[in-house]
Amino acid sequence: MSEVTVRELAEVVGIPVDRLLVQLVKSGLPHTDADQQLNEQDKAQLLGHLRDLHSDGKTEPATPRKITLKRKSVNELKISSQGRKKTVTVEVRKRRTYVRSPEKQAVDSVAVDDGDDAKRMEEAKRALHDEAKRRHQEIDERLRAEEEVREKEETARQIEESEKRKVAAEERAREEEKNKDREKVEKQQAAAAPDSMRAKVEATLAAEQAAVISEKRGDTRKPERGARRSEKPKHGRAELHVATEKSGRRRKKTKARTVIKTSPSRHGFELPTAPVIREVSIPETISVAELAQRMSIKSSDLIKAMMNIGSMVTINQVIDQDTAAIVVEELGHTPVMFKEDSVED
Repeated sequence: MSEVTVRELAEVVGIPVDRLLVQLVKSGLPHTDADQQLNEQDKAQLLGHLRDLHSDGKTEPATPRKITLKRKSVNELKISSQGRKKTVTVEVRKRRTYVRSPEKQAVDSVAVDDGDDAKRMEEAKRALHDEAKRRHQEIDERLRAEEEVREKEETARQIEESEKRKVAAEERAREEEKNKDREKVEKQQAAAAPDSMRAKVEATLAAEQAAVISEKRGDTRKPERGARRSEKPKHGRAELHVATEKSGRRRKKTKARTVIKTSPSRHGFELPTAPVIREVSIPETISVAELAQRMSIKSSDLIKAMMNIGSMVTINQVIDQDTAAIVVEELGHTPVMFKEDSVED
């Protein structure tokens, strides 16, 4: 701070600019404008003039005494905080004490004070800069820590969602595999059902025909054995109802041939020529096989009928009363619903 303007010196000393200009003129300085510069020599000359004025009119310098000057300076510093600029006002208050001394000593004291002011100003600026830098670092560290926490949480969430999707995909794959196996078994059962039912019907018909044939053969043999045993009794022919003028052996052969020829027509299995409408008793729950048996149809036909109405069932699956009633009506029969507790009553 080697040179200052008259205005700045007036602010430092704390007197009006006009008054300072008058004192400068009285001290012999050519300064008449507030913006003119004052060097250290000019300030020393002004200081000597002021000391002479306060020496009570004596021509010789008075005894050395102290002069105290108070100065207040206000500076503004702009710092950036969190992306915004902030203005900080720095107020420096100084108090200077001058002792009446030779001219050189006065000039040196003023220079030293100006150097101290500049040094303190630089220190204040440096302190503010360091504080702003420290705050910036704290803010950056906090933001970085928050960002790391968010990244960790996001990574954990993505891993958890990936595990959930993987487990769900495995569950769906297992469920699809079970459905495929179940459908395969149902198809095999449905394909095997007609053959098994046909085999059962054929076996039943064969058993009935064999029973009829064996029964008729047994009837024809009995008279022969009776005739052979009853050669001595005279009423053997009367028991067989054979005419007396004809031989018994010839009549028995003719009768046996007639029975064998006519037995299939009387005891053979004949399909009904018209659809049979049955009253089907339906409990609260019934299996598919039992329902087919009550309607006297094949289980495969019943399964196909239920597939047509949107129900995928197996031969051993249990269905409810309402579903069974719908299927019975679809097949042209009359459903009769009853409850097990009502039957027990």
